[in-house]
Amino acid sequence: MELDINNIKYICINNKYSFYTSLYELLELQKEFPFLDFLYSPFSIIDYKAKIRDNSLYILIMRDFLFFMIYKDSIPVFGEIEEINEKTQENEGEGEIEEIEEINELDLLDEMNEDISKIESIEDIDNIEGVSKTDRLSSIENLNIENKIFNKLQEVLKEYYDQNPYFIEKIVIYDNITINKSIKSIIEDELFIDTTIEKINLLKIINEISKKCIVL
Repeated sequence: MELDINNIKYICINNKYSFYTSLYELLELQKEFPFLDFLYSPFSIIDYKAKIRDNSLYILIMRDFLFFMIYKDSIPVFGEIEEINEKTQENEGEGEIEEIEEINELDLLDEMNEDISKIESIEDIDNIEGVSKTDRLSSIENLNIENKIFNKLQEVLKEYYDQNPYFIEKIVIYDNITINKSIKSIIEDELFIDTTIEKINLLKIINEISKKCIVL
């Protein structure tokens, strides 16, 4: 993709690659937020944290978006953004029923079948050994997100492999929303790629980046 450097604002990293944004979008943001003094790229979060920079794929998980970035020879060579919270629920009750019906179809719940079969009422959920009601409800909410992560990851890998002969050897997931860690074993079992999940504090990282003046 060709860029018109007259219409973008960019910063160069180590004289090798750059992060950029549209000047038009930047001006619009400054109009909406007159006192805006710091703007960061989610890809800069990945770049700041990334330690393995060869044949590695990073995923930054935020509440509404997924950010994918692939490194080859210490340089980012692929980037992708995916929106994951597009659906709005007009009827909250109906939305919850539909979501549970979708979850029941996922292979992710196979390991829970034995416990679920023992539940005779909603109150019995509290009696499942080692799992509180809050934890279980949180898992149900996140399973749909994990399914989206895995499906999008497959799409990203296919697109990358269609254009590159280099296989991804490592996947690192930066988790900002607390996903179910079962996604790690699913990726490793289905895609045969070593995977790590790292819980991150986004505000802390942004503060560290701002102190180093990596600003878009």
